[in-house]
Amino acid sequence: MAELEQEALKQEFWKDAKKSKKTMKEIKRLKEKKERYTNLIEAWENNKILYELVSEENDQRFIKEIRENFCHIQKVYEKLKVEALFKDENDKRNAILILNSKGKGLEARQWVQELLQMYIKWSEHKGFMIQMNFDVIDSTLLIIGTYAYGNLKGEKGIHCKMMKSENRLEGIHDCLAYVDVIPEMDDEIEFQIAPEDIVINHYCTRDENGVPASSARMVHIPTGIEVAYNNPLLFKNRELAIKILKSKLFEHKQYSGLKEIPLGIDWESQIRSYILDPSPLVIDNRTDYRESGVKDILNGKIDGFIYAWLEMQGKDKR
Repeated sequence: MAELEQEALKQEFWKDAKKSKKTMKEIKRLKEKKERYTNLIEAWENNKILYELVSEENDQRFIKEIRENFCHIQKVYEKLKVEALFKDENDKRNAILILNSKGKGLEARQWVQELLQMYIKWSEHKGFMIQMNFDVIDSTLLIIGTYAYGNLKGEKGIHCKMMKSENRLEGIHDCLAYVDVIPEMDDEIEFQIAPEDIVINHYCTRDENGVPASSARMVHIPTGIEVAYNNPLLFKNRELAIKILKSKLFEHKQYSGLKEIPLGIDWESQIRSYILDPSPLVIDNRTDYRESGVKDILNGKIDGFIYAWLEMQGKDKR
């Protein structure tokens, strides 16, 4: 932070408006983070002093207040501990979630909807803003808030729901959904796509009620990265598709360069299993973290899984 503040004092600093705005935004974020650490230590010391005074006087009136203070301090500490795991430059960005199901049946669509609701409820618990554009791009969420991407990046992968089949002969059957998580690219980053590198394929289909529907698939030719969207004749829909495509390409360029990547989804690589029957259990196949409260998990209480994955990633980078 000191280096950034020294940079802001230079005369030529304000000549580049975009760079100076980004730097000041980062200074503000770091100051707020430092202030939260300072406030946490101060709250801990004050509560410790209060506890010692109460112990000496054997005064029970403040016991409840001390416990409430401690619970608050613990929550703030846990949040700061998680934030310390965010090392990637993109972690502080908003997150774009795109969900796809394996198969087009009713159960497959329902599973995607359950996962969407899970992430919506989790976001609400965290105080994040949510934007849904289902009329433009199916099953897509924009989660707005600091460290939204850092929290959710480990959710990327195949989520498997397992349950008893109504047909006894089939036993247990599953539904698979792929969750893609990408950091939203903001306007401060200059990232251009050459028009000749994009092809847009248009499709005319009918929905489940037989109503005609139009859609399109925007493909970046050099990488094969694509975005599907509805009502392609509407300008705002095309603009949103371009924004998501840019975010995908920006992420890909940062980590691997714009080289050709394997297309399609590996449906065999399941990251998490949600077992409904016979014994409810949710298991993360990467960390082996598990919880039995399936209903609570689907109601957005997924922090245990998120933190377990982040901690594993932190250990792997040491």
